[in-house]
Amino acid sequence: MKYLIILGFVATSVLSDTVNDTPQISLTQDALGNYKLDISYNGFSRSEVGTANGDVRGSYKYNDANGKLQSVEYTSGPQGFQANGTNIPVESKVVQVPVNYTEEVQKARVEHLALFNL
Repeated sequence: MKYLIILGFVATSVLSDTVNDTPQISLTQDALGNYKLDISYNGFSRSEVGTANGDVRGSYKYNDANGKLQSVEYTSGPQGFQANGTNIPVESKVVQVPVNYTEEVQKARVEHLALFNL
């Protein structure tokens, strides 16, 4: 099964480099509900594998308005939908800085917590 998936990705990559006026669609599904989908059309390509339990893994590629190749890889499962791609901003890491309270704030915090016997 792994080799079939890898072969699908290689085939999709090769097909994505050519421009087709006719959509190329391949869909296979087994009796258990697992499936594999490959689509290639006019510079766009998509490859997706799904399992009977609902997990999905796939990717797609296209040329944007500036002619730049954009690619996205995604998964969907118990952790929800997650995507990474050349056109998706990467979240910057936030450095945690300790908070230094002013005297007034520290006094108010102590009084507030004393009300609840904390």
